[in-house]
Amino acid sequence: MHPFICKKTSLAAYLTVWILLAMALAALLRMPDTLDWREALLLDAPMGLFYGFVCLTPWYVCRSMPLRSTNPLKLILNHLGAAVVASAIWVEMARLLAQFLDLRAGKPTETTYLVALGLLLYLLSVAVHYMMLAVEDSREAQVQARDAELRALKAQINPHFLFNSLNSITALTTIDPARARDMCIHLSDFLRSTLGLGERESISWREELQLARTYLDVEQIRFGSRLRV
Repeated sequence: MHPFICKKTSLAAYLTVWILLAMALAALLRMPDTLDWREALLLDAPMGLFYGFVCLTPWYVCRSMPLRSTNPLKLILNHLGAAVVASAIWVEMARLLAQFLDLRAGKPTETTYLVALGLLLYLLSVAVHYMMLAVEDSREAQVQARDAELRALKAQINPHFLFNSLNSITALTTIDPARARDMCIHLSDFLRSTLGLGERESISWREELQLARTYLDVEQIRFGSRLRV
């Protein structure tokens, strides 16, 4: 579903923008002095509401034709063709509405204004939707990067080892504070080395042995004489 429709605040902001555009269009229709303000607003209100929802449709086309993977010529022809069709429907709607309301609109001057404005608004909507998709892709990339980082951290550190070590430290603080302090130091060294080495694709045999020794230092304090290496 379109993001502007999903959220009430976004829909309210979008409608507010179109209210301002409707007022500008009413002023544009008055320029040839063929309509007064009441007639211009009477004609423009349904037109603005209709075209506001028409300009939401590029969202789905933009999603199906990403900028990076779509042929530029195909991109231009599709969006330009859609803009021409949307503008033509909008102009025809204005003509029928003016005829229904018995207004004096529909002359060549007003038609030219509507065609130009319709094309401009539709293409501007296409640009805005591509910007929204770019922001959405950027947020998804950030979330994926965070998830990948968390998975990497979980792969580097065995949760059971960490929890057991912390529990052992808690128990030692009351019966043997010196050993608890030594275990904290060894555990800190092990975590620092693990996180630092995890960013590299390969490490030396010396570093691997040192990491194993630091790990065993922590376990030695946990198990005491029961662990012999």
